[in-house]
Amino acid sequence: MQIEQLVTEKEVMSLLHIRSRYTIWKYRKERNFPQPVRTHPSQFRPSDIQAWIDNGGVNQKAS
Repeated sequence: MQIEQLVTEKEVMSLLHIRSRYTIWKYRKERNFPQPVRTHPSQFRPSDIQAWIDNGGVNQKAS
């Protein structure tokens, strides 16, 4: 079993070229953005972020 290194909210913002934590929150509510892993501060699985991008990213609508 391979353990996946988590990425911080700041790293996700850099990857997606966004400047605001609010944008991540909005994407979670409106664009099916992956939920963070329950840590403090929030961290995400890179594979979840990549899957979100591969499935349309910001062009998705919340289901």
